[in-house]
Amino acid sequence: LFIRHTSCTLSVHLKERHYSHLTTGRFLMPADLAGDPLLIFAPIADAKSSLHAVFKKRYEVYLRDIVRDIQLKHFHGFDRQIVLIDMVEALQNGPKCYHDMKIGLDRMLSLYSYKNRKFFRKFFPSIRHVTFVATKADLVAASQSNNYLALLDEMTDEIRATLDISHIKTSTQVIASVKCTQSITQQYRGKTLSFIRGISAKDKKLVEIYPGEMPASYPPATQWRADHYAYEAFLPPQKSYKESEAFDHIHMDRVIASLIGDLL
Repeated sequence: LFIRHTSCTLSVHLKERHYSHLTTGRFLMPADLAGDPLLIFAPIADAKSSLHAVFKKRYEVYLRDIVRDIQLKHFHGFDRQIVLIDMVEALQNGPKCYHDMKIGLDRMLSLYSYKNRKFFRKFFPSIRHVTFVATKADLVAASQSNNYLALLDEMTDEIRATLDISHIKTSTQVIASVKCTQSITQQYRGKTLSFIRGISAKDKKLVEIYPGEMPASYPPATQWRADHYAYEAFLPPQKSYKESEAFDHIHMDRVIASLIGDLL
């Protein structure tokens, strides 16, 4: 129990500090396995340890019953995928967070690489299209949207090149599934700056903030400063929608068109 508690605590600790390359995911989100002894395992280098055989067996059962029989079978038949990337989090939390996110994406999508195709073909048909989307586009002023997309392209450039070798089509887009803010311009110290207006999630009041300039390329460690990226969480707009009316959004229609437009 101590080992499982330590593993879970470490995973939660890293997640709270904005690391994304964390496994296994069920330690963070156990769902129906909460409290199940199946999740009480951890890597042990000493093969002679009395716990090694026990943990090895539990890990193998986890791979067989959870990963293969539930998760992989659930995705069987999928041929298109959306990968959500929180670029705002990477900007706010610095170079280590950014590079950890790149490693996590690379590891996650490596299963589609040519060398792994044979092994995974029994679970997946050929994935034909992967769309990478940067979320929280409504936290970025509309005038900065192109820079936000350029930042996403930089993050995923190497991964998309690898997928291209495997004949997998890729695309990128910036989105907000629910648009919580409006972009406005204001004068500040003789300059016209792009602000965003919305209901702050912190104090539930209407605020106008200047989030800073969105860079088109991720800044080097020597130039990165947290106070340059003052992005905040906002609540959805207080408006009523008709039953058939879509929520205000940013580019969700483009994402849908890029993924399934050829099927319509």
